[in-house]
Amino acid sequence: MKKGRFLWSAHRITEKQKAGKARNIKEKQLKNSRNTA
Repeated sequence: MKKGRFLWSAHRITEKQKAGKARNIKEKQLKNSRNTA
C-alpha cells in the first residue's frame, strides 16, 4: 500500500512538471512572437 501510494504521488509530481514545462514553452513562444511582430 505504501509503495503504491509513493508511486502514485511520484507520478502526479511528474505530470505536474510536464504541465508546467509545456506552459512555460507556450509562454516563451508567445513572448517571442510578440517581440518579432
